[in-house]
Amino acid sequence: MPNVVALTSEYAPKKLQQILVTMLFCGMPLGAFLGGIVSAVILPIWGWRAVFYVGGILPIVVALVLIKILPESIRFLALTSADRTNADGILSRISPGFVRGSVDYSISVDKLRTGVPFMYLFTQGRAVGTLLLWIPFFMNLLILYFIVSWLPALLLQTHMPLSGGIIAVSVFSLGGVVGSLLQGRPMRAWGGFATLLTEFVFCAILIRSLAVVTGFPLLIIVTFLLGIFVQGAQAGLNALAATFYPTSIRSTGVGWALGLGRLGSIAGPVFGGIMMSLDWSARQILAAGAIPAILAAAAILASHFLRSNTAYHLQADPDL
Repeated sequence: MPNVVALTSEYAPKKLQQILVTMLFCGMPLGAFLGGIVSAVILPIWGWRAVFYVGGILPIVVALVLIKILPESIRFLALTSADRTNADGILSRISPGFVRGSVDYSISVDKLRTGVPFMYLFTQGRAVGTLLLWIPFFMNLLILYFIVSWLPALLLQTHMPLSGGIIAVSVFSLGGVVGSLLQGRPMRAWGGFATLLTEFVFCAILIRSLAVVTGFPLLIIVTFLLGIFVQGAQAGLNALAATFYPTSIRSTGVGWALGLGRLGSIAGPVFGGIMMSLDWSARQILAAGAIPAILAAAAILASHFLRSNTAYHLQADPDL
């Protein structure tokens, strides 16, 4: 995923960069949504092993297609003094009027990094921005996997059928598709700071609402809206990280942010299990689920006041 973000960020026109990166991430909730439907069809016909066959074959097919048609990063080719013919061929596909051999690849705003790439995430004034990116990444993936892992069980506690919980998770994923597709435009119009802060505030409100809503139709509506805000915010954070780091360390920066976020995806289900083992009610557990959203909003708010964090202020640049 970090490499996908880096390549998309490089090839996207600057004014569409946030929109295209956030749209890219609709694939994750869409895959979750379709995966559940496909599994439901396959399981009763061919059994559980068939699900793993499909899940193993599809990535191989995608990999073969990508090997054939996915272009390498032009900036990477320039920085590594790789085959200029290959770079010229890619530029010709982008611009049919391009004249081969007309580009001086030695001129680049980026420099090839040596040593440990991780260390560059904390140089040139990026340290505070990096840390403040990691907090909402961690908190948001904690929320996402907490909802996906425990919502069916929590709804069982409220005497709803298991099928209702499965439907709710599917609707949450469907909301994530919508959120990812829509995320880029408000970020472009209002900036990353304002958009993400608003989303995390709504996440806290909606998660808290799950603890008090009654009636399945209303619960489905709240879950769908929560999917829009939670997974839309995740797509927005990915775009924010992509615009924060230069090309030479972009995949490293996005990769570390997603990696720290994955710790949140582990923590979410674990905390849910601990709360259930302590005999917390479904309402109490869902109410506690609003805390990570509040902490994520606080981190973004802190970045607004700490002017040394350039990650969010980059969004004011009209060229991004």
